[in-house]
Amino acid sequence: VLIAARRINGWTLDDVKYLMQTPLVGEMTDISRLDSRGNAVLLPGQSLTTFNGSGSLINDTKTGPQLRDSSGAVLWSILEAPDKAALPGRLHIMGSGNLAFYSRNSELLWQSESGKDDCAAARMRLTQAADGGSVTLSIEDYGKSRTLWVKTVSL
Repeated sequence: VLIAARRINGWTLDDVKYLMQTPLVGEMTDISRLDSRGNAVLLPGQSLTTFNGSGSLINDTKTGPQLRDSSGAVLWSILEAPDKAALPGRLHIMGSGNLAFYSRNSELLWQSESGKDDCAAARMRLTQAADGGSVTLSIEDYGKSRTLWVKTVSL
């Protein structure tokens, strides 16, 4: 069943191997993506993690969203010079495919500028490379099965 669902979910073979070791019961939440149709916001202090734990996207309350490796080292930061007064904030994937980070006062601080008028639902995924050498944050259009935005960093 997981192999059959692999393509539609965008899973690599490593993802399927991980899922084979994970109890697939209804109460389990997805640890590696945000979905505009539900679970669209990463709140302060929350994080997403790759299936193998090699990378995480953490919405840090003091620095904003950051990609980090398994040791906690920062690989990429959405905000280059965060304004402490604007944080904490929330990261939101929109149905249009735009990923946006808003301040505590709902002011737009950063956006991927990947939104499309013809996109009705999108997801943001955090994945690791099969060789374990990189982590990728991507935004995908559900309806058209296309990638709208990608950020890949080496580990």
